[in-house]
Amino acid sequence: GTTGWRFFFPYAMLVKTPSGVFLLLFLASCLLFLSSPGADARRSLARMSPLLVLVAVYSLVAINQNLNIGHRHMLPVYPPLYVLCGLCGKMLRGSSGAGAPRARALLLLLVVVAAAAIAVAAEVLTSFPYFIAFFNRLSGGPQQGFRHLVDSSLDWGQGL
Repeated sequence: GTTGWRFFFPYAMLVKTPSGVFLLLFLASCLLFLSSPGADARRSLARMSPLLVLVAVYSLVAINQNLNIGHRHMLPVYPPLYVLCGLCGKMLRGSSGAGAPRARALLLLLVVVAAAAIAVAAEVLTSFPYFIAFFNRLSGGPQQGFRHLVDSSLDWGQGL
């Protein structure tokens, strides 16, 4: 057909992005919005606004295209998303001098962030050496990838 499925790229990102990245993005969003509502939060948001604008504009343009010709067209969105995931580390580093309850919360957050980062690495390494065929565990992993996407989102003929 001449029209694509509007939700192809969001769906492709949902099944092809490592599961731990979603947790890290959620934590970064919570940290940003739950941190002190003063000048620091506004400054962090202002510094991140170019990345947020890039992700939003690129995603909106991709969603409104008629061709759904591969997840690879969303690859430029990932680096800004990973930088936003790094916000977790920045927020953890910038929270020194906290009281005991806050220190325990930060320790718990540090453990969750470290576990998510390890989960991302482990999940991705299970696809070695066929990273193009990677699908996250929430979607059934590479063994069930054919149920979600086909064509260049699944394989480029690697291993032939």
